[in-house]
Parts: sequence; structure tokens; C-alpha cells
Amino acid sequence: MQVYLTEENTKRKTLTIKQSKKENTMKKWFIWCVIVGFALMVAVGVAIKGDEKSVMPNTVQHTQPPTTTPPPASTTTPTPTTTTPPTSTTTLPRISDLFPDYEIEGKLKYAYGDLPKGYVGMVRCAKHLTFYYIYKEDGSIAKVPWDSLVLREVTNTTLPVACQSEIERAVKERGWQSETPYLLWTSLARLETYLFHFEGGKWTLVRRMKCSAGNLEHPTPADVYFVEQKIPYFGKEGAYRCLFATGFYGNYMYHSVLYDDKGEQIIDGRLGERISNGCIRLSTADSRFLYEEIPHRTAVYVQ
Repeated sequence: MQVYLTEENTKRKTLTIKQSKKENTMKKWFIWCVIVGFALMVAVGVAIKGDEKSVMPNTVQHTQPPTTTPPPASTTTPTPTTTTPPTSTTTLPRISDLFPDYEIEGKLKYAYGDLPKGYVGMVRCAKHLTFYYIYKEDGSIAKVPWDSLVLREVTNTTLPVACQSEIERAVKERGWQSETPYLLWTSLARLETYLFHFEGGKWTLVRRMKCSAGNLEHPTPADVYFVEQKIPYFGKEGAYRCLFATGFYGNYMYHSVLYDDKGEQIIDGRLGERISNGCIRLSTADSRFLYEEIPHRTAVYVQ
């Protein structure tokens, strides 16, 4: 069947096509407007929020934290991760406690001179079977008969061990001096003799010597002396000999332990005891060292 297009049909067809194109164009504009409108709404919303932030204070920094119930306090003190050493409160022992004066008390059995019966004085020294020297209350010394006193040791001689720094501190605190670079000190309470040498502006302990001293009836006199004399040996024939004697007060000396009267064999080598008649006994090596090395006028402190 053959169809013939008339002029009217052609016009209708052209109008239909134009109308269709117009409708499509309107649809496209409508969709585009919707998209643009939505985009504008989003942009405006973001701008408004930004203005609010620039005007309002920072609420995040000032917002109070949520209220929570704190955990119960622990009854156990936590162990610190780091510890600071505590400040030492330990005080140094007193020199008078470490190195007390050795004292023997003498009580008069009967009145003598201006001293009444029962008078008590500290004994300085004695001459065997002859007399004692005792101190009076005014500091002077009285001479009393040998048989007039009841003697008693009053110093506590049970003492802790003293180290080198404590021995040196004792000399420093007491301000002891000597005319030579050496200084001798005998602690009668400890039965030790110390030799010091002056070096580096202070007295340094260079020799620590165990010794024996006078017994209760023949105490070694305590005072400050000087090295006065040196004798290679002395003794009693047929009885004993003492070697390397260094005298510091009359017949009181540092010397060796007792040898036979030939000076060949030791007959009494005891040290650390109160057994002499007042002299200070040392080992043979120590007494020889003092005899050979310590000059005259060296200070001797007997305490």
C-alpha cells in the first residue's frame, strides 16, 4: 500500500517533532534547576554554620567533663617508681666516747696530810712499793703512801672498733700538734698506740700498734710529753731485757716485749694487756721503728 504525504501531513509531522524537542528541552532545564538549587542550599547551610562558629565561643574547651564517681581511695601506699636517697640523720660518734680518758680511782683508807679518810682522787702514777700521786679537787697533785689507797678502774674499756678516719678525726678535733713531722698517741683505754705523719696539711695515721700498759697498781701516767731519750736496751741481769727503748717521761718508755737477759729469746710477748710497771710495751718491730725513725721532741700524747 503506498502512502502519499500530503502537505498537511507534513506540517503535522513537523509540529510534532518541534513539540517533542521543546518538551525535552524543558525537562533538561527543570533537572538542571533542581541540581543548581540543591547545590545552592548546601552552600548556604555550610556558610551559616561557619558564621556560627566564628561568632560563638569555643564550647569544646569550656565544656565540663562528664561527672563520674571517683574510685575508692587505696589504703596501700603505692611504691614510687623512682626513689630519692633519704637525707642521712646519722651523727658521728663523739670522740670522748670512742677514746675515753683511762682513769683509776684511789680511795684513802685513812686520813693523810690535808686529805680526809675516804677521799677519792684519780691516780696519776706510782713508784713501786713507795708512793702514789693522786689528783686533788683543785687540780694539784698529792703524794700519798703506797699502802694508803684502795684502787678501782673506773673507765669502760669495752669499746667499739675505731677506723682510721675516726682516729685521725680525734687528733684533728683535739688540735694536737708536734715540734716534728711525727706525733705519737697512746690510748690507754684501747691499749693501742698510733703514729701520725704530717702531710697534706693534716695528721695522717701511718702506723697502728697494739701495746700493753701499766697494771692497776702501776698505771701509765696520762699527759702530754716529748721524746726525750733513746736507749738500745735496758733490763735486769739474770731476769729480763727490753730492746729499743724510746723515753718520753723520766723512766717511762716505749720498748719491746720482754726478752731474756741476753736479749735473745722472748720470755713475755703479751700485748693488749695491763701488765707492765708503767712503761708501754710494743712488738719488737714497732719499738725498733720508733727507736730508729722518730726524732727527739716528737710530741707524745698518753690518754
